Formats: sequence, structure tokens, C-alpha cells
Amino acid sequence: MIKFYIIYSIDIPKEESEYWDYTTKELFDLINAEKLIMPFDFEGFSDEELKENNTDELFEINYSDCRLEMINLLEEHFNDSYCNQILNQNLSYYFRDNIDKFRVTEEDNNSDEYSYCDLTTIHRKYVGELNEEEFLDFIRDYEYNSTCDTMGSLTEYGWLPAFSVELSDNDNIECLYVSLLFDEKLDDEIMEIIENQIREAIEEGDVSEEMFKIKK
Repeated sequence: MIKFYIIYSIDIPKEESEYWDYTTKELFDLINAEKLIMPFDFEGFSDEELKENNTDELFEINYSDCRLEMINLLEEHFNDSYCNQILNQNLSYYFRDNIDKFRVTEEDNNSDEYSYCDLTTIHRKYVGELNEEEFLDFIRDYEYNSTCDTMGSLTEYGWLPAFSVELSDNDNIECLYVSLLFDEKLDDEIMEIIENQIREAIEEGDVSEEMFKIKK
């Protein structure tokens, strides 16, 4: 039997906050509705001010300079639920249905790793071990993609040889490393043959139990 050590990372570009489309008064009302502490001192408006301007205008006149503070407060407040929703929309079917088989080793809802591309991303790295049956279900989401050699993966088992699966182009930045863990010591040549069979099956979109067996 073979186990598969999976390292998968995803960076999902974040869109500009929708709160920039809110008026200053709408931002203020949402902060109050969520019972958050206003990030500045609010003293209200005098009767004279209210006679001369409507409420929306007063907020723009007096508190437009505080918009960034209010937007940052709301983004931080709603960030976790927003990011979880975006992740569920972008992760593969297998990940969404079997998330308990993986552990999160890196998590950043405002990653600046790709700031050189003017991107802020939702970043996650997942690590898990799958048996042969589980790996078949998992890898079917990534069939017909090319594979390539890597420098390996540093894991709790030490350094492991690994191949990567070149994922299809989309707006996300994804990386998938696969290491084979054999339950018995095999000749290096045999292990290499099995790995090549698995990689070939992934690339050709023909994954099945046959790829785990030595072909005669």
C-alpha cells in the first residue's frame, strides 16, 4: 500500500472592498448596527447644523476623513466569514467535502506575498496524508495537468522527494506537491516506476488503481 503526503497551497486575490461604495453615513450606520466601537470620537450634530444640512451631507462634511478607519474596522470584523465564503467557492470539491483530512499550516486573510503584483490574497496551505482510495478521489480534480520534478518537501518526516502538479490556469495562485510514502521498503527503481506511472496517469486523465501496480 502507498500513502500520499499532500501539500497544497492557494492564494485567492482579494477584490477591493465593497465598503468604498458606501456613503460615510452608511458606514456609520453599519458600524452601529454591528455594535462596534467607533474608531473616532463622535459628538453628534447641533440643531443648527441639522437645519442647514441633511444627515448624509453632515457626515460627508465632518467625517469623510475617517472613512478609511471605518472601512478597516468593518473589514476586520467581517473578514473571517468573508474569507471562509471565498475559500469554499474556490477550493476543489474534494477539499470542501473532506477538509477534516487536512490541517492548515499557513493562514493569512491579508497576505502581501504577491504585493509586487499589486495583489492582496487570501492564503492557505493545507497538509494531509491520503491512502490510495482517497488519493484517487482527490487527484481526479486535477487530471489532465502536467507534472514536474521538484527539490522535494520538508515535512515532519524530514525531507521527502516530491513531484508537483501544474494546475490549470485561473485567477488563483495554486501549488500542489505530492510525495509517495511506501509501507514497505522497495528498490529505488521500483518506487520510481510507480511514481512515473502515477504521474503519467494524472497527465493523461486516466487515474485508477492500476497506476499503483507494477506493470509487466
